Amino acid sequence: MEERRRFPRHDTTGQLATVPASVNVRVLDISVAGVLLHSSEAVVAGTKGNLRLHLDGSAFRADVQVQRVAEEPAGASGYRLGATFVGLSPDLRHLIERFMAR
Repeated sequence: MEERRRFPRHDTTGQLATVPASVNVRVLDISVAGVLLHSSEAVVAGTKGNLRLHLDGSAFRADVQVQRVAEEPAGASGYRLGATFVGLSPDLRHLIERFMAR
């Protein structure tokens, strides 16, 4: 078979790569320890990501790690994702505390 590629390729067997992907979620609840999210897509426990939202009118952006994944109860579609914050800054912690005190 004639090679039609413009550039040579090399086999990468054994090499690992990750492709960050966005998953839209809905925040169900939040604490200084983490968040409970709803997703229409399954996510593997251990997955790390960056959560971005507006909390009490302020921009909130924090790294999270999914700890548990559960299917929604019968009759509902999607998944509940329990995620913990990874390295939450004091400013973001204070923002959550202020939000919870309202």
